[in-house]
Amino acid sequence: MTLAQLIGAPVNWVAASEFLASGCIYGNYSLYEGIRSLKPAHLYEFTQTTSRESEYWTLSALLFNTLSAREACQRIVEELDKDFASLNASGRNFVLDLTAGYDSRTNVGFAIRNLKNFQTTVSGAPGDEDVVLSSHIARHFGFKHVVTPFLSSEDSRQLDYIARAAWLTDLEYDVIQYSQIYNAQTQFDTLNQPSIHGSAGGDIARNIILRREFCDPSPEGRLVLEPLIEQRFRNLIPSALGLSHLPIADWFSHMCGRIAEHDHPELPAFARLDILYLRMRMQFWQGRIGSSTNRFRSSFSPWTNRRVMETMLITKWKEKRRQMLSRLFLAALHPDLARLPVARGEAAGPTAWSTLVALPARMRYFAGRVGWRLGWNQPRIEGKSSVFDHFGPKWEAVLGNLLRPEAAKNLKASRLLDHPLVLGRLVTLAHLEDSLKLP
Repeated sequence: MTLAQLIGAPVNWVAASEFLASGCIYGNYSLYEGIRSLKPAHLYEFTQTTSRESEYWTLSALLFNTLSAREACQRIVEELDKDFASLNASGRNFVLDLTAGYDSRTNVGFAIRNLKNFQTTVSGAPGDEDVVLSSHIARHFGFKHVVTPFLSSEDSRQLDYIARAAWLTDLEYDVIQYSQIYNAQTQFDTLNQPSIHGSAGGDIARNIILRREFCDPSPEGRLVLEPLIEQRFRNLIPSALGLSHLPIADWFSHMCGRIAEHDHPELPAFARLDILYLRMRMQFWQGRIGSSTNRFRSSFSPWTNRRVMETMLITKWKEKRRQMLSRLFLAALHPDLARLPVARGEAAGPTAWSTLVALPARMRYFAGRVGWRLGWNQPRIEGKSSVFDHFGPKWEAVLGNLLRPEAAKNLKASRLLDHPLVLGRLVTLAHLEDSLKLP
């Protein structure tokens, strides 16, 4: 954003259209015309007149589907034990995210084994699953655990944190969502308490993007783009509202093109999906959150270690199903971590007994899903969208460059403004005009 101000860069409306539709900007494009981000796994060389780039990590060359899950677990535990031991040698007091899921719990397992000084934190309300299960783990092992309530939109700090989020994220991440992240991160000493999170590699360990409908006839066959784009790169804005020269009007064709920039059709579907997840989803979402947070606090995921990532990528896809690799991690790190409940009633340990013990909670989870679909138990929404109404004139001015003239009225009539993701993106884009002015 600062560079855009200095050189007077206009808005990249293709990128803005992507962001409004799906919350992401793909490739190494930015929200500002003529400004690009550095590509992942690339080296850059600059002279006074030229620039040159070279890729140093070619994902498509990996030996996919060659390593057993148990061997992968052993390698990764050995590698991350070394990394956490190095962190311990720094003498710092680390703060680890701890939710109800696998990835943050695995980090806590390494911390229990290797860190002398650490505590954990979670964001949420007292009855939330993340809060309940993470607090139970902390009590069981006896370490300090801080619960940070979500900011309500009526909180006097909310608008101030949104303004800060606009600068920290360069308007390339939902500023309402990031205001919550900022609130959680600033509960601690941002100079002396580094933050460790489990995002990034854990998603690869859990095969989060691999679904049967994305493959034909199996994960070893071809990739099916229609359901992949509909489910993982979903456009929330009706295509009929899109301007013909921008992505929203023909989202499927646009995303086929974006996918082609990173895809390797010569590989089986399971490998292609992992590469697309790294390059198009994890790289933007976690990279954008990480780069924003690192502007005021050291925040990182040990799972981005290249040796760890490669090991997970080459693990046999069949042995990563049903979260098995993550379940093996927990059992290897501490037996109690494989016994305590996991989110959504998932099995914590790798045994059939773990699956059986978790079955009642799993059934309650699916019953809740059915109730949600039937409208019986809708999720709680913090605050009211009306608190952000004063941004309306500014986002409507931006929409004039992205959608048809009747779009603002249609978005209100269709209740899309009540969708928290759409609202967050509109509030983010409402900052565009002011952000491009020099202070």
